[in-house]
Amino acid sequence: AILFGYVIGAFESYFAYAYIAIVFPLVYLCLFFWLPETPMYLINANETVKAKQSLRWFRGGDEDVVQEEFAKMTYLLKERKTLSQAATFKDILMSPGSRKAFFIGFTLILNQQFCGIYAILSYTVSIFQEAETSLSPHHSSIIVGVLYVLGTILSTPLIDRAGRKCLLVTSTAITAICLIALGVYFYLKSNGSDVSNLGLLPVTSLSIFIFAFAFGLSPGLFIVIRQIFEPQTKAKASVLLISV
Repeated sequence: AILFGYVIGAFESYFAYAYIAIVFPLVYLCLFFWLPETPMYLINANETVKAKQSLRWFRGGDEDVVQEEFAKMTYLLKERKTLSQAATFKDILMSPGSRKAFFIGFTLILNQQFCGIYAILSYTVSIFQEAETSLSPHHSSIIVGVLYVLGTILSTPLIDRAGRKCLLVTSTAITAICLIALGVYFYLKSNGSDVSNLGLLPVTSLSIFIFAFAFGLSPGLFIVIRQIFEPQTKAKASVLLISV
């Protein structure tokens, strides 16, 4: 969606972009209206017949697969209910292990929210316009969008091979260095210094920033949050942290 917005925004007006973008939710509405409800929801609602019908639709009618998956879903749902009912929000704060996990998760969320990613994504074109780089602001934004996609793709194999902690620390360090470099550039520029020799610094800094965020801070946060809590508090704690 980010890359799509940058590409269309580079060649079309805001009004044209709005008309183009509205096509996707309309197509979604038309197509997904006919999809059956998810099997897990139907099992949870005690709609056994409809749940099997839904599984048949999603699995292409293979009855053996349907019966096997239905049994697994039923077992997992019962286990999840048992764990969820055994824990309350009070347990998250009362248990030493859950308190520690909550503090770690809360710190990770603050780190992601305040790393500047949303400001960067919202004002990428404006930043490049202000920087007066040799590249077109719109073309620079497209480069940033491509790097975001590549970073997200790269995170899939790296998250298990390199480890969660390694990626989060590396991603945070790189994004911090890039923001410092960008801040120094605009500080020098606002004070009348000659920054003509640093024309590529904003593009380079933002590109590396986006790439580093995409392969570490973006996916790593939610994976870590799901894995540091005790099984009985995981669901409620994750909801509480994400809502914060």
